[in-house]
Amino acid sequence: MTIKMSAALLASTLLLSASLSFSGGQFINSGTMSGRVLTMGSRNMQADGSFIGKEEVRLTCTERFAGSGYVQAPVVVIKASKFEFTGTITCDVSCDIIVKEPFNEKMFTRKGTGTFTITVDPELDL
Repeated sequence: MTIKMSAALLASTLLLSASLSFSGGQFINSGTMSGRVLTMGSRNMQADGSFIGKEEVRLTCTERFAGSGYVQAPVVVIKASKFEFTGTITCDVSCDIIVKEPFNEKMFTRKGTGTFTITVDPELDL
């Protein structure tokens, strides 16, 4: 399942909500999503835009997290079977990346003063 919204509807929804949750089959972000807490889950996520959380960003992908965009929040948690993200992650508290398959940890840019922790768990339940 792919969800498409007009840019105006999506922008007004995101700017008015304190938190955003989404769950579905495939999600493609080529714009900017922001809120206090962003929690999103999908089978595949293509993150070529920005995910900006004032407190937290939590992204869960049962298959693949990819893209060349930007993720920023004090706390970032990304769970995925495959991590293929080549963009930038900025955190000032912690960033936890939990995956089923190993990946090149230098493929994305790390920014901020937070601690980055990468965990490979072949038994990860997504």
